[in-house]
Amino acid sequence: MRVGLMVPRLGVFRPRRLSMRDRWDGRRATAKKTAGCFVKKRLEPLEHEDKMFAVIKTGGKQYKVAADDKITIEKLEGEAGAAVSFGEVLMITSDTGSEIGAPTVAGATVSGEIVEQTRSKKTIHFVKRRRQNSKRKKGHRQDLTVVRITSINASGEAPKAAKKAPKAKAAAEEVAASA
Repeated sequence: MRVGLMVPRLGVFRPRRLSMRDRWDGRRATAKKTAGCFVKKRLEPLEHEDKMFAVIKTGGKQYKVAADDKITIEKLEGEAGAAVSFGEVLMITSDTGSEIGAPTVAGATVSGEIVEQTRSKKTIHFVKRRRQNSKRKKGHRQDLTVVRITSINASGEAPKAAKKAPKAKAAAEEVAASA
């Protein structure tokens, strides 16, 4: 059945404008005919879909992390290669389920390794007072730490030992061989 009106003298079909409800009903009917039901497909897998991940709090901010992630956080004391541990774990999710802390998950820690100490891009703080011939321009670079997450430890588990990089071992052997 065609929805519209017939212009009597010209014999031309002119479709009437459909309301939003009519358009939705039409789409729904079409979808039911073709698919049998509404199926919402995910085109891309989520970032941490199959991995165990945790939400940690450091530097006044919260970060969603998984093993082998690199995160840039507020400055932490330590040299590159030093081990760090985050005790404020707000949530842990794995294949078996999720554990949400109130406010933190008891006994859970996230272990990481400092990759480098760096600074952010310069941010400009410009103040102008109109009609006062007064202005001030300041720049600021925040100190940051890049951390690689090595493991997520749920309640009562001991942290796993981090593997040494093969490049460092090969470089040490070269120095020993050349000497």
